[in-house]
Amino acid sequence: MKQTMAATPPPQKRRWRILGPISPAHVELQLMGLAFAAGMIDSITFPAFGIFVSNQTGNMVFLALGAASIENMPLVIDIPHTVMSLGMFCMGAFVNGQLGLLIGPFRREWLLTTNSLQSLLVLGCALVVFFIPVATKNYWNLFIISALSFASGAQVAMARGLRVPEIPTSMATAAFVDVLVDPLLFHRHNIPRNRRVGFLILFFLGALVGAFMYRFIGLYVGFLVAACTKFAVGSTFFFNRSIREEYISPS
Repeated sequence: MKQTMAATPPPQKRRWRILGPISPAHVELQLMGLAFAAGMIDSITFPAFGIFVSNQTGNMVFLALGAASIENMPLVIDIPHTVMSLGMFCMGAFVNGQLGLLIGPFRREWLLTTNSLQSLLVLGCALVVFFIPVATKNYWNLFIISALSFASGAQVAMARGLRVPEIPTSMATAAFVDVLVDPLLFHRHNIPRNRRVGFLILFFLGALVGAFMYRFIGLYVGFLVAACTKFAVGSTFFFNRSIREEYISPS
């Protein structure tokens, strides 16, 4: 009888599986998966719309070049696209970041909800591209840019909330510099370096996959795969150990 009672999981533990804050252990793998999706999306939106939805450093430079009206540039700057991307990225980061602070950035229900909503935004863009042909100066293009930029800002804010600064899920410049100036760069066991290198590799691979999909398959499938990737990675937050479980577990 005693053995049967010991084998029965306490009901509190099951409730914490859904509602409790997750342990920060192993979230770097999920963030790298989201970085892969971010690389895919940026490598699709740049050739399609002339802007980035994650790399806002590039958009700020585009905005300055467009404001200067420089002639004979090899790249045509679309000011409305650039402003929309930059503004909606900031809006997504603000809304998601503040809500995360209010609810709790490690809470499982928050992570599952925000990642699902981000995935739905990307999926909505895939459906728009499928049913409505993408054309220059089409207001649907602004909808796609705004939705993707908002989702990208939300993803970056969510990643910052998980306190793994080595994996921002986008914006690779700082990660390159941090790897190269790391005083423990050549040490065998260096977790921050490994995280940064892993992030850079996954982001580049995602960008590579997105570029080939854009060239050989098209916009719709690229966005669809990115949405499925984000949803699949985000769903794995359900399986992270909770802080409560780590406290209960004898291991």
